[in-house]
Amino acid sequence: MPAGHAPRADAGACVGRAARKRRCTSPAAAGGVHCVRHQQRRKDMRNAVLTAMFLIVCAAMSGCQSAPTSSEEREALRQEVQAALRTMQAEDPGLERVIKNAWGYAIFPSVGKGGLIVGGAYGHGEVYEQGKLIGYSTVTKADIGLQAGGQTYIELIVFQNRQALDRFTARKYQLAANASAVALKAGASQAA
Repeated sequence: MPAGHAPRADAGACVGRAARKRRCTSPAAAGGVHCVRHQQRRKDMRNAVLTAMFLIVCAAMSGCQSAPTSSEEREALRQEVQAALRTMQAEDPGLERVIKNAWGYAIFPSVGKGGLIVGGAYGHGEVYEQGKLIGYSTVTKADIGLQAGGQTYIELIVFQNRQALDRFTARKYQLAANASAVALKAGASQAA
């Protein structure tokens, strides 16, 4: 309550152990402001969570088609991929060696991530085997937890052998839940 304000005599107070069992203590406040506000905040939070989950499902469903549909879209994605690789290799020159020694890789030049309690990420990318483009892929992630805001990042997945690439292309490949939290740091390729 703000300083200098006294509670109204008929306002009562909301009491109870569980949030769902709150009740007002004075007859004048039965169904009163305090309880209604508390219930409204719960409804607002539930609606926000349901809306966020709906948006994640819509984004995931729109990602079912991972290949660009026109030559202009393919060319735009190719240019984004090349720019993303140059950016990553400028930050860590040893990354070029890692990519050349790998069986293949998938790169997503612009993965957008955002959320408010419920979040998700989405992006298009290209898949390479032995340095040659073999297809397109889409990354979608959903998570629940303490989060707010958004960001865009580059995601690079390196496949050390044919089996790893085959699992990825057969859509049997899953990343750890915290994989999106890994950021590229200078010298990251030294540990690879």
